[in-house]
Amino acid sequence: MNSDAFLQAADYYRAKGAYQRELELLLHTQSIVQSEPRLDGRQVRRVGGRAFRGVPAARRRGRKRGRRATAAIGRAPRTAESYRLLAAASLVEGKPEDAAIALFEGLFATADVDLRSKLETLYRDVLGGKGCALLAGPGGPPRINPSCEIVRRHACSAAARLIPVYTQLERQGLAIQLQRNSEAAFGCQ
Repeated sequence: MNSDAFLQAADYYRAKGAYQRELELLLHTQSIVQSEPRLDGRQVRRVGGRAFRGVPAARRRGRKRGRRATAAIGRAPRTAESYRLLAAASLVEGKPEDAAIALFEGLFATADVDLRSKLETLYRDVLGGKGCALLAGPGGPPRINPSCEIVRRHACSAAARLIPVYTQLERQGLAIQLQRNSEAAFGCQ
């Protein structure tokens, strides 16, 4: 199977705003990349019957997206799309915890409800083995549990990354507010 086609489809669904479908396709892409044969710990691709070692296109593209998203966040830390892109790149690279941190950063920076939804989906579908990350909501879907260790670790890492960005952009008020809010909600130091 070709992971590039699934990445293109994920891009299409992101552009349409169908983020749940985008996440499903990115997860499928990740499973394809992980199932490809390996040689000496590196990815192997078959091209014309010959083995080709190297970094798979999905991971190269994921790294490029990660660099582009990181640069975009540095320029405009209130753009939710940058954080979605960074989380998607992290998932493609097989780093779901980095994806959770990126989504928390975006949630803190933008208060975008879709980022919260993506984070809940990530905890449920990808990091589901972490147990306490989600709490059953009263008559509704599960919600993020701020007292869970892994959630606190992700939230505090996100705050620690975002506060220097605000400081560098000379937005001290936002940096102080984020520090106080993350300390109160998640116990961040």
